[in-house]
Amino acid sequence: MADIIDTSFVEKEFYHEPPKATATPEEWTAWMDGEKKARANAKRAFTKAQDHADTPDQFHDVVMVKQGGVWRQGNIMMGFNGNSDEGTLEGDLGENAKQETHIALVNMEATRNKQGIKSKSRCARNRANKKWRKKEARKNK
Repeated sequence: MADIIDTSFVEKEFYHEPPKATATPEEWTAWMDGEKKARANAKRAFTKAQDHADTPDQFHDVVMVKQGGVWRQGNIMMGFNGNSDEGTLEGDLGENAKQETHIALVNMEATRNKQGIKSKSRCARNRANKKWRKKEARKNK
């Protein structure tokens, strides 16, 4: 595989010693705020250090993916497996998620041969209307 951009941020560049176990809640809050800021600054510096101008040719704007036996054009989704420090980092192309479509089709198939279900309020209205019509019919006799 061609050169892969290392886009995995690892929090190993900074570490702040936590307060003692007997520290006050204010000291812990201040330490947590400092950790958040240091993590954000380190992530920002890591992202800025990435070379965004020279993207390798393996990153295309569009990809052809075979879905259900048909080749379709879609946006590229790239996943990374492995560890860059160990030299085992690999890129994998992904597909669009199909879970929602599958769930909708399963629900449609499950209710295919069932009659429509009426709401309780509709049934109550029909019963009330039927009762009223019988009452009116008795009055008119």
